[in-house]
This record gives sequence, structure tokens and C-alpha cells, in this order.
Amino acid sequence: MLSLQGDPWKNLAKLEKEMCQMKRQGDVAIEDYKSALKQKWLEIRRQRNQCDRTNGLTKFINGIVQLNPVEKHYFLKWMKFSLDNIARGNLSEMRAD
Repeated sequence: MLSLQGDPWKNLAKLEKEMCQMKRQGDVAIEDYKSALKQKWLEIRRQRNQCDRTNGLTKFINGIVQLNPVEKHYFLKWMKFSLDNIARGNLSEMRAD
């Protein structure tokens, strides 16, 4: 549903990690290496921005916009709680493997 799911998301995450750690710099000058990483990062972001919103995402946004502030706050808090529970379950499974 989201434009950064799958390989684009993985590539962006690896690139951001490398931007922080700079482990693969080798003999390249720091500024040149940072500049190259930044260019790759910008290209991935450009690709992401060119993607159209999916029908499901458009419906979700339209639904959220129609709620009054109290309903919107309650819904988003509930959604965060639910997603946190799912993430905890997934993290437990990953640690068990």
C-alpha cells in the first residue's frame, strides 16, 4: 500500500544506515562519499514521490479528514496502540528465531 514498502524501503534504510556509519567508504574522500550517498538518497526519494497514492491510502486519508478532532485523536491513538501490539508480537517472533 505504501510507496516505500519492499525493496525501495530496504534500500533506503540501508543507505541511511551507511550515511550514519560510513563503513564502506574505502579510499574515497569523506565529502565525496557523503555526496554520493546523498545523491542516491535523493534519487530513491524522487522515485518514491513519483508514485501515485494507492486507492486504499486515498480512502484512508479521506476518512481521517472527515472525522472531527476528538474522533480523529481517538482513532489515531487506537491505531497506534494496535500497531504497537502487532510490532511487539513480530519482534518477539524475530527474537525467538
